[in-house]
Amino acid sequence: MLQKTKEYSHRGNLSISMPTLYDSNSNLLQKQSSGKKTPQIIAALIASLTAFSAGTTIGWTSQISGKLFDGEFGFKITQNELAWVGSLTPLGAAVFSLFAGPLCDTLGRKLGGLLFILPSLTGWSLIIWSKCIGMLYAGRFLTGMSTGAFCVFTSLYNHEIAQKEIRGTLGSFLQLMISSGILFDAVVAKFVPVKLYTMLCGLIPIMFAVLFSFMPESPVYYVQKQNQADARAVLIRLRGRNYDVDKEIKEIETCVMENNKFSGMKTFKASWKKGATKKACVIGFGLMIFKCICGIDAITAYTSYIFTNANTSLNAQTATIILNGFQMSAAIFQSFVVDKCGRRILLMLSSGVMTACLATVGIVLMLKNRSMVIEESYKYINYLPIFALAIFCVAFSLGLGPIPWLMMGEVFPQEIKSWASSLATFVSWIVTFAVTDLFLEVDATLGGDVAFFLFAGCTLTAVMFTLFLVPETKNKSYDEIQSIL
Repeated sequence: MLQKTKEYSHRGNLSISMPTLYDSNSNLLQKQSSGKKTPQIIAALIASLTAFSAGTTIGWTSQISGKLFDGEFGFKITQNELAWVGSLTPLGAAVFSLFAGPLCDTLGRKLGGLLFILPSLTGWSLIIWSKCIGMLYAGRFLTGMSTGAFCVFTSLYNHEIAQKEIRGTLGSFLQLMISSGILFDAVVAKFVPVKLYTMLCGLIPIMFAVLFSFMPESPVYYVQKQNQADARAVLIRLRGRNYDVDKEIKEIETCVMENNKFSGMKTFKASWKKGATKKACVIGFGLMIFKCICGIDAITAYTSYIFTNANTSLNAQTATIILNGFQMSAAIFQSFVVDKCGRRILLMLSSGVMTACLATVGIVLMLKNRSMVIEESYKYINYLPIFALAIFCVAFSLGLGPIPWLMMGEVFPQEIKSWASSLATFVSWIVTFAVTDLFLEVDATLGGDVAFFLFAGCTLTAVMFTLFLVPETKNKSYDEIQSIL
């Protein structure tokens, strides 16, 4: 279950503002039940269509950079304009992510989720009927706003309707559906005209609205509004009549009351004076920033552009599909690994492998673009960027992608968790915007090899950061974590 404050679940690789998960040692999470699982899974899958839509927004440019350059939208764009088209989405997400959580608390999870499609539909309409670059910019910014809100909503709703036994599975739907949306972009954009491809992306929020209108409100929201009767009806619908819904309602009430104890400026100021709080902020904010500056978002946004410039033997669009297929497979596998291994070892292993992969791509680009080897040698290294970036995506999904969200929820003290999680999420979206926007500029002025070497330097620094500052939090209670900070 979730509190009404903001934080993210541990299943995402994007920078988004999330509601705060209840402490893993609460009575609610210790509850054992034999309630029905199928209604919960169906509701979570339908809610996660918003994450699928977010994935299509994030990956929209991944396959069509060349088509945009060639003017298939009715007007040609420059490389600098492509950088803005790619980066305005995280900027829009940063702006709206600060308001999505409070709107869900005020309007309800269901109504909030349905209203969040309005910027998306408006944005996709502007993109489809763009007559100039300004309309394309506006459309990307608006769809970005919905992207930030969708990810908040998906995590919040899926965790609040889930039993403990399947909370991890339902929580993993966010990253899985985002990766699925990106793969959808890669496949569809390769085989259909760009306008039709964009229309199909715009239909997904409509599909969500139709299906989700039949889904229930979150039981936690009803309890927060002191509407126990409706909360009980929702739990019966999701768990079945043989489930002890009254006991769960009491446990939700206890968790909500405990959360209210940590509100207030005096409590916040007292917590900030503690050394553990300051170290927790360094760890939480640091990991979120490293997650963004590793280059994953720029690589996702400009995949076909990168492969085209790398002059690989494989078709750039086919390589993009392969890369995104690896990413989605890793998202599935990740849900079975992250809760069984230590956070530190996964972070260091992930960052280390990513460093090697990024350095490999940088070396190949340097050898080819700076004519350091003869062309006859290209056949021996042409496939290395594809292989390296595929492993890079897998490594990211197993460590540096989801674990910063998980660690943020574990190390931030309860007194500042809502504020710190929201601010860290906002900062990570801004960093994503900067990296996505500057990548093409660095590529054009200094070379693609320099960009990948910079990314490799960032992930290597993440290894050192984890080694010296990040504690192991697996199987530790909240009090144990705070005592070792």
